[in-house]
Amino acid sequence: MIRLLDKLLPRPSYTTLLPQIKPVAVTPSFVIDQSVVASRLTDLQLALSRFSFNSKIAFSFKTNYDFAASDFISKNHLLAETVSQNEYGLAKKLGFDSKNIILNGPNKGNLAAVLKTSSLIHFDNFTELTDLINQTDKTRPRATLGLRLRTSHVPSRFGFDIDNGDAQKAIDLLAKHNLSPDSIHIHLGSDIYDPSLYQLSAKSIGEFVAGNSLRLKYLDFGGGFPAHGATPIGRQAVKTPSIYSYVKAISSFYDQIDYSPTLILEPGRYLIDDAVYFVAKVINKSLDSYGQVLTLDATINMLPSLWYRPATVNAYHQNFTLNQNSKQRTTVFGSSCQEHDLLFKGLLSDCQLGDILVFYVVGAYNQSMTPEFIFKKPSTLFV
Repeated sequence: MIRLLDKLLPRPSYTTLLPQIKPVAVTPSFVIDQSVVASRLTDLQLALSRFSFNSKIAFSFKTNYDFAASDFISKNHLLAETVSQNEYGLAKKLGFDSKNIILNGPNKGNLAAVLKTSSLIHFDNFTELTDLINQTDKTRPRATLGLRLRTSHVPSRFGFDIDNGDAQKAIDLLAKHNLSPDSIHIHLGSDIYDPSLYQLSAKSIGEFVAGNSLRLKYLDFGGGFPAHGATPIGRQAVKTPSIYSYVKAISSFYDQIDYSPTLILEPGRYLIDDAVYFVAKVINKSLDSYGQVLTLDATINMLPSLWYRPATVNAYHQNFTLNQNSKQRTTVFGSSCQEHDLLFKGLLSDCQLGDILVFYVVGAYNQSMTPEFIFKKPSTLFV
């Protein structure tokens, strides 16, 4: 067990934000610093305030279910962005009013039921549109209806393609049944470091909306804004653009039309990723030809994002003071029975049994995707 201390621990210099990293009583554990989320949210709100259109912010539930269940979401009047029947049910269970829930994704599962609510639904494919039309023939939906689109600027398998004509076919199909979308949705992907891709996509969607004389209530531009951590594996290291540069790029949509639908953004990774750190304990140490070999009371299955982004990690002594011993070539393994349960390989301070390793920028998807494989899921602490 680790003694509880109030001392704040330093964070690597890749970001100017310093979450209040505190010791925890049990390892392994995730720790969520809500002050970092609040700072990111404030930056986004300030960026949006510089434009004349109205806006709403939703939290992408799939990014971190533990945070989605916190009172931070309701206190800050964020919408719930869900992508399945399971997530929609979770939002309802957490007390979200239907009108504050967005349902996206290619397999919604509960479409007939949600059509009877006041939620916003974005249809992804022609099979879903056929289901909608079949339901509409029986009763008019209460839900706000929207379409997910895609453009050639960022390849995607989701939504109706503007460039190959599928988007137009979707609009025409709805019109035959006296339906018209009140919302257009696009989500470019994850960790998009080039805001110009948002500008190009926004312009294409604006032209499409104007060309079809659509009078939208909402433009939902999803998320995809990168977090402030290490660049994903295989990508050239770049400086993370400001959130304002993304909002400015998206605003080019409004240059194509003569009215102002409400802009919805659905950040997940941007808000939560670098607000969460993961604490684990050294339970074994040995030496090999490379250097020190550490085994932790955690596993790679608890941090699946390490397959996507290199680890940023610091070592601390048992009393949670920074370990400033000389750097050693280090291999860090997890304690599962998987031969390749590798968490880190590189330079790290010389460690002893009971020392603590802290992994930074782990708030996106790790807690949501962690299975109870061999060990129970790590606990989550809010600070």
